[in-house]
Amino acid sequence: MTIFEKLNLLERVHSLINRKATGSPEQLAQKIGYSKRQTLRLVADLKALGMPIRYDRERYTYYYEEKVAFKIQVLIETEDEKNIKGGKNSIFLPPTPFFGIEQEYLCD
Repeated sequence: MTIFEKLNLLERVHSLINRKATGSPEQLAQKIGYSKRQTLRLVADLKALGMPIRYDRERYTYYYEEKVAFKIQVLIETEDEKNIKGGKNSIFLPPTPFFGIEQEYLCD
């Protein structure tokens, strides 16, 4: 799995958590096409990034306990560009459900 595929997958899991539409860990695993263990690792990765994720045992879903912003920006900089005064060169991948100039996701 490339880093871009993993980031896309993390964004997908984030989106489901944001909508409180994950279901149980087993259901979430089925929705994203991964094993339960792999899915729990993805949730742990989001938590490690500082996302305040909790699990509601009555509703069987993951949720955020406070509003969060999920921003991903790809910046490629060479040594020559570091010496240019006036800014940096940013290269962004074509817009997809995940990649774009910058995406921000806020929870309600």
